[in-house]
Amino acid sequence: MKPFAFLDSKRRFTALCICMVVIVAGVFLRLIWLQVVQADRLKQLTKSQLTAEYIRGTPRGRIVDRDGEEMAVSIMTGSLYADPEMMQDEQDEKNKKTVQRDVRRLSADLLAPVLKTDAQKLYGIFTGGGRFVWLKRTMEPKEAAQVQKIIKDNDLKGLHFLEESKRYYTKKRAAAQILGFIGTDDKGLSGLEYQLDDVRKGSVTTDSYLLLAVGLMLFG
Repeated sequence: MKPFAFLDSKRRFTALCICMVVIVAGVFLRLIWLQVVQADRLKQLTKSQLTAEYIRGTPRGRIVDRDGEEMAVSIMTGSLYADPEMMQDEQDEKNKKTVQRDVRRLSADLLAPVLKTDAQKLYGIFTGGGRFVWLKRTMEPKEAAQVQKIIKDNDLKGLHFLEESKRYYTKKRAAAQILGFIGTDDKGLSGLEYQLDDVRKGSVTTDSYLLLAVGLMLFG
């Protein structure tokens, strides 16, 4: 019986060795596939996941009637965004007993009334991580000024503005179907705004931002 037991053990050992060789070979071939064959594609994918481009433009061109009276005009206004990772006070190394503020909670409580949203919803966004999240696009000048004052007076970290073009239609509903309208990205979507988009839109510059999480839209 012993010779047969020895042969069974030898077969099991051989089978185990073969399995290990197959596994190692599979891992090795997978590494070659990822690091050689797919290297360029993965490099571009990684870059697109970590960086994003934000297009910043000058005011969109006016639309006037035959008498030269403005019917559609744009001004540059502030768009508010947050960098949640930076929303904290710098630690005082000399006095470590100093109680650090909860900047995210304070920011949410102070900004919610101005932005007309729920403070808890804002706080959830601020604590969700990431490096770039829109809070409100193309704010009214008065509203933007209120937010800027709150940020300055309370030394709130991680809250910033970018300039964007905001469209106003001076005649309200008059000729609305003819004039059309634009989207948040300042691109014409219907009417003359769409037909003349190439000549009405302002010049643009592109800024790059580091993103650690996908940007969230709180307001349209």
